[in-house]
Amino acid sequence: MEKNKFQNQRGVAKKVFLVGLLLIAAATFTVINIFCLLVLNVKTGYLLISISLASLLAILTDIYLVYKVHLYCKALNEKIEKESFGRKSLLRNISSNSEQVSRTLNDVVKTISDSYQAFEELTQTIESISLSTDTQATVTRDGEDAANELGKVIDNIQKYITTMNDEIKKVIELKDEGSKTIALLTVKTVSSANSINEIDTLINETNINAVKISEASSMIKGISSQTNLLALNAAIEAARAGEAGKGFAIVADEIRKLAEQTTESAKKIDEIVNNLQFKSNSAVETINAVKKDFSEQYLMVEKTAEKFGGINYEIEQVVLSIDKLNGSSQDMDKKKEEILEIIHNLSAIAQENAAGTEQAAASTEELTNSMSEIVEKSKESIKFVINSMNEVANASSENGCFFYRHDTNGVFNHISPSVTTVLGYTVEEFMIDFTTSMTDNPINAKAEEYTALSIQGIQQQPYYVEVKHKNKSVRMLEVTEFPVFGEKGLVEAVEGLAIDIT
Repeated sequence: MEKNKFQNQRGVAKKVFLVGLLLIAAATFTVINIFCLLVLNVKTGYLLISISLASLLAILTDIYLVYKVHLYCKALNEKIEKESFGRKSLLRNISSNSEQVSRTLNDVVKTISDSYQAFEELTQTIESISLSTDTQATVTRDGEDAANELGKVIDNIQKYITTMNDEIKKVIELKDEGSKTIALLTVKTVSSANSINEIDTLINETNINAVKISEASSMIKGISSQTNLLALNAAIEAARAGEAGKGFAIVADEIRKLAEQTTESAKKIDEIVNNLQFKSNSAVETINAVKKDFSEQYLMVEKTAEKFGGINYEIEQVVLSIDKLNGSSQDMDKKKEEILEIIHNLSAIAQENAAGTEQAAASTEELTNSMSEIVEKSKESIKFVINSMNEVANASSENGCFFYRHDTNGVFNHISPSVTTVLGYTVEEFMIDFTTSMTDNPINAKAEEYTALSIQGIQQQPYYVEVKHKNKSVRMLEVTEFPVFGEKGLVEAVEGLAIDIT
């Protein structure tokens, strides 16, 4: 029994090797076909040289990938003959080789499919070029007319540039006049500020003198008061003297009157001085306000001067830009003449392209048909390899593993009966809700990511999940998944092999 299983697995390895030879032969045929087409159609080959070289490189890459498949299959065959350890270890090696083979073959199909798609697009492009060559001459004539119109526009631009130069000169003159005015205003502002400072000094000195006058007036009032008292005493003494003191009494009375007049005059002087001090203080406050306004005005004048300096710089930049624009317009005029000559040459080339595109269309059609055959054969080979790998997995299912398949929505449509041996669940129980068997181990969170990538057609390396046996024991599974491609090259399902490595 054991020997038969190894023979079956060896047979699968040989089948995979034969598939590799088939892909090598198909790729070689395509290389020869492309080479012959390029040699027989020189003009067409010149048109397709970039696409053909890229396709040739892709096919040579495919040959290398298929050679890797052969090496994997050879290694698998040697392991089947020489491995003497347990079945489970051998099965894990088979699963690992299967994953590598699947990934390599998927790369081959993807590369060939991309090349086929590129040839189809090239065919459509050449057909489109073939249809458009009839109208190319008309378009070329329209281009020549447009180039002439462009020349007229360039001439108008040159006139506008000349007018702009004249206007800029006027702006520069106005700017210079403004700068002179600002400079004069700055001088006048400084002079006015100096005059205000002098007025402020004079008002302060006047205020000081008014205070001194007030002090002198107070002194005069004191003297007048003392004189009045002295006159009063003299009148009293004259009255005591009788007739002899009458003359002295008259003099004392006059002195008293003069003292009273002096007192009244001193009061008037005090009033005048107080009024002068009040107005002087008001003048000081006004002068301080004027000084503040002049200080702000001076700052604004300085800022205005700075703005004019900035305007002067920007005007110089505008002048430089206009000079560059003038030079560019002259270059545009030269390019216009060159464009007219190129368009005239294009008109002649368009006629030659008409014949070349017809020949290219026929050649690309032959290449597309060849690539289509290779794509179909490669897809059949992929299915053959995956089915062969499934046979290996099913033949070893009793060794602690089971095989499954689900669609891109995660709905299972096949589970091998050996799931009962591995996890204790029936096929129906596992299909209904397999998530109930998953544990809280963090590695299980990665399983969904791996499966999502497999659904995108990206072959993943084996990963691990932790699940609960129906008898509540915990099992560790190594899972290898394979994306299954449909006829249109899209993933239609995911197949996987789960091995109990507990």
